[in-house]
Amino acid sequence: MYEFFAEVARLKELYNADKAAYQKMALEWGVEERKNIKAMLQAYSFRNLGDGMTVVLQNSIGWDKPRFLLDDMQKTGIEFMDDSFHLQTVELEDINWKSMKGLPEGVISTAKTLSGYYPVLITKFERGWAEVIWTLNPDGMYYMDEDGFGMEAGEDGVEVKLIGYIDRKGIVVKKFSYYG
Repeated sequence: MYEFFAEVARLKELYNADKAAYQKMALEWGVEERKNIKAMLQAYSFRNLGDGMTVVLQNSIGWDKPRFLLDDMQKTGIEFMDDSFHLQTVELEDINWKSMKGLPEGVISTAKTLSGYYPVLITKFERGWAEVIWTLNPDGMYYMDEDGFGMEAGEDGVEVKLIGYIDRKGIVVKKFSYYG
Protein backbone atom coordinates (compact mmCIF):
# COMPACT_ATOMS: atom_id res chain seq x y z
CA MET A 1 0.00 0.00 0.00
CA TYR A 2 2.74 2.45 0.91
CA GLU A 3 4.54 2.04 -2.42
CA PHE A 4 1.32 2.53 -4.38
CA PHE A 5 0.43 5.82 -2.69
CA ALA A 6 4.03 7.02 -2.73
CA GLU A 7 3.95 6.62 -6.52
CA VAL A 8 0.56 8.39 -6.81
CA ALA A 9 1.94 11.24 -4.68
CA ARG A 10 5.05 11.44 -6.86
CA LEU A 11 2.94 11.62 -10.04
CA LYS A 12 0.66 14.26 -8.52
CA GLU A 13 3.68 16.32 -7.47
CA LEU A 14 5.18 16.02 -10.95
CA TYR A 15 1.86 16.98 -12.54
CA ASN A 16 1.57 20.08 -10.33
CA ALA A 17 5.21 21.12 -10.73
CA ASP A 18 5.95 20.34 -14.37
CA LYS A 19 2.94 19.54 -16.55
CA ALA A 20 5.12 19.23 -19.68
CA ALA A 21 7.31 16.53 -18.08
CA TYR A 22 4.21 14.75 -16.79
CA GLN A 23 2.58 14.80 -20.25
CA LYS A 24 5.77 13.52 -21.86
CA MET A 25 5.85 10.62 -19.39
CA ALA A 26 2.12 9.96 -19.90
CA LEU A 27 2.73 9.38 -23.62
CA GLU A 28 4.44 6.13 -22.66
CA TRP A 29 1.30 4.81 -20.97
CA GLY A 30 -1.56 3.07 -22.71
CA VAL A 31 -4.96 4.75 -23.01
CA GLU A 32 -6.50 2.69 -20.20
CA GLU A 33 -3.52 3.29 -17.92
CA ARG A 34 -3.74 7.06 -18.56
CA LYS A 35 -7.45 7.01 -17.63
CA ASN A 36 -6.77 5.08 -14.43
CA ILE A 37 -3.88 7.33 -13.39
CA LYS A 38 -5.90 10.48 -14.15
CA ALA A 39 -8.78 9.16 -12.03
CA MET A 40 -6.40 8.42 -9.13
CA LEU A 41 -4.81 11.85 -9.31
CA GLN A 42 -8.26 13.44 -9.15
CA ALA A 43 -9.57 11.16 -6.39
CA TYR A 44 -6.68 11.41 -3.94
CA SER A 45 -4.81 14.24 -2.32
CA PHE A 46 -2.03 14.13 0.23
CA ARG A 47 -1.41 16.19 3.34
CA ASN A 48 1.82 16.20 5.29
CA LEU A 49 0.96 15.79 8.98
CA GLY A 50 4.51 16.34 10.22
CA ASP A 51 6.65 13.89 12.16
CA GLY A 52 7.11 11.78 9.00
CA MET A 53 3.39 11.10 8.59
CA THR A 54 1.10 11.69 5.59
CA VAL A 55 -2.65 11.32 5.29
CA VAL A 56 -4.16 10.21 1.97
CA LEU A 57 -7.44 12.05 1.47
CA GLN A 58 -10.15 10.85 -0.89
CA ASN A 59 -12.69 13.37 -2.08
CA SER A 60 -16.12 11.89 -1.52
CA ILE A 61 -19.54 13.46 -1.04
CA GLY A 62 -17.93 16.89 -1.00
CA TRP A 63 -15.46 16.19 1.80
CA ASP A 64 -11.86 15.01 1.86
CA LYS A 65 -12.01 11.75 3.80
CA PRO A 66 -8.85 10.52 5.57
CA ARG A 67 -8.71 7.07 3.93
CA PHE A 68 -5.10 6.04 4.58
CA LEU A 69 -2.36 6.99 6.99
CA LEU A 70 1.22 6.65 5.75
CA ASP A 71 4.31 6.42 7.92
CA ASP A 72 7.01 7.82 5.65
CA MET A 73 9.82 6.83 8.03
CA GLN A 74 8.78 3.16 8.31
CA LYS A 75 7.46 3.05 4.70
CA THR A 76 4.18 1.53 5.90
CA GLY A 77 0.54 2.46 5.63
CA ILE A 78 -2.82 1.59 7.18
CA GLU A 79 -6.42 2.01 6.11
CA PHE A 80 -7.87 4.56 8.52
CA MET A 81 -11.34 4.72 6.96
CA ASP A 82 -12.92 2.31 4.47
CA ASP A 83 -14.71 3.38 1.30
CA SER A 84 -18.05 3.18 3.16
CA PHE A 85 -16.76 5.82 5.63
CA HIS A 86 -16.30 3.54 8.64
CA LEU A 87 -13.31 4.12 10.89
CA GLN A 88 -11.04 1.08 10.71
CA THR A 89 -8.66 1.64 13.61
CA VAL A 90 -11.23 2.73 16.20
CA GLU A 91 -13.01 0.18 18.39
CA LEU A 92 -16.14 0.75 20.49
CA GLU A 93 -14.03 0.57 23.66
CA ASP A 94 -12.01 3.54 22.30
CA ILE A 95 -15.00 5.83 22.92
CA ASN A 96 -15.68 7.54 26.25
CA TRP A 97 -19.41 6.79 26.34
CA LYS A 98 -19.89 8.62 29.66
CA SER A 99 -18.87 11.89 28.00
CA MET A 100 -21.77 11.44 25.54
CA LYS A 101 -24.45 11.03 28.20
CA GLY A 102 -27.57 13.01 27.30
CA LEU A 103 -26.77 13.32 23.58
CA PRO A 104 -29.50 12.39 21.08
CA GLU A 105 -29.86 8.69 20.25
CA GLY A 106 -29.07 9.30 16.57
CA VAL A 107 -25.68 10.72 17.55
CA ILE A 108 -24.97 7.74 19.82
CA SER A 109 -25.98 5.41 16.98
CA THR A 110 -23.54 7.11 14.60
CA ALA A 111 -20.72 6.52 17.09
CA LYS A 112 -21.74 2.88 17.60
CA THR A 113 -21.43 2.23 13.87
CA LEU A 114 -18.03 4.02 13.79
CA SER A 115 -19.38 6.13 10.93
CA GLY A 116 -17.15 8.79 9.44
CA TYR A 117 -19.85 10.04 7.08
CA TYR A 118 -19.50 13.58 8.40
CA PRO A 119 -16.10 15.31 8.48
CA VAL A 120 -13.18 13.59 10.20
CA LEU A 121 -9.90 15.50 10.58
CA ILE A 122 -6.50 14.15 11.55
CA THR A 123 -4.41 17.06 12.79
CA LYS A 124 -0.62 17.26 12.71
CA PHE A 125 1.54 14.61 14.34
CA GLU A 126 3.77 15.65 17.22
CA ARG A 127 5.82 13.27 19.36
CA GLY A 128 4.14 10.30 17.64
CA TRP A 129 0.53 11.33 18.34
CA ALA A 130 -2.16 13.17 16.39
CA GLU A 131 -5.47 14.60 17.46
CA VAL A 132 -8.50 13.30 15.53
CA ILE A 133 -11.67 15.37 15.38
CA TRP A 134 -14.61 13.11 14.50
CA THR A 135 -17.89 14.83 13.66
CA LEU A 136 -20.92 12.74 14.61
CA ASN A 137 -23.49 15.45 13.95
CA PRO A 138 -22.73 18.61 11.95
CA ASP A 139 -23.92 22.14 12.53
CA GLY A 140 -26.50 23.70 10.22
CA MET A 141 -23.93 24.97 7.72
CA TYR A 142 -23.39 21.35 6.61
CA TYR A 143 -26.87 21.31 5.05
CA MET A 144 -26.62 24.75 3.44
CA ASP A 145 -26.49 25.18 -0.34
CA GLU A 146 -24.37 27.83 -2.07
CA ASP A 147 -27.15 30.42 -1.60
CA GLY A 148 -27.47 29.79 2.14
CA PHE A 149 -30.76 27.93 1.88
CA GLY A 150 -31.40 24.74 3.77
CA MET A 151 -29.28 25.76 6.74
CA GLU A 152 -30.70 23.77 9.59
CA ALA A 153 -29.26 22.05 12.56
CA GLY A 154 -28.85 18.30 12.56
CA GLU A 155 -30.14 15.93 15.22
CA ASP A 156 -31.83 18.12 17.84
CA GLY A 157 -29.72 21.09 16.72
CA VAL A 158 -26.58 19.87 18.46
CA GLU A 159 -23.18 19.89 16.75
CA VAL A 160 -21.27 16.92 18.13
CA LYS A 161 -17.55 16.34 17.63
CA LEU A 162 -15.52 13.77 19.48
CA ILE A 163 -11.83 14.31 20.05
CA GLY A 164 -9.37 11.46 20.45
CA TYR A 165 -5.69 10.76 19.81
CA ILE A 166 -4.01 8.14 17.64
CA ASP A 167 -0.44 6.94 17.26
CA ARG A 168 1.56 6.35 14.07
CA LYS A 169 -0.27 3.05 13.45
CA GLY A 170 -3.70 4.62 13.88
CA ILE A 171 -4.19 2.98 17.27
CA VAL A 172 -6.23 5.06 19.69
CA VAL A 173 -4.03 6.21 22.58
CA LYS A 174 -6.56 8.56 24.19
CA LYS A 175 -10.26 7.73 24.01
CA PHE A 176 -12.64 9.75 21.87
CA SER A 177 -14.64 12.09 24.12
CA TYR A 178 -17.30 14.74 23.73
CA TYR A 179 -16.36 18.06 25.32
CA GLY A 180 -19.56 19.98 24.37
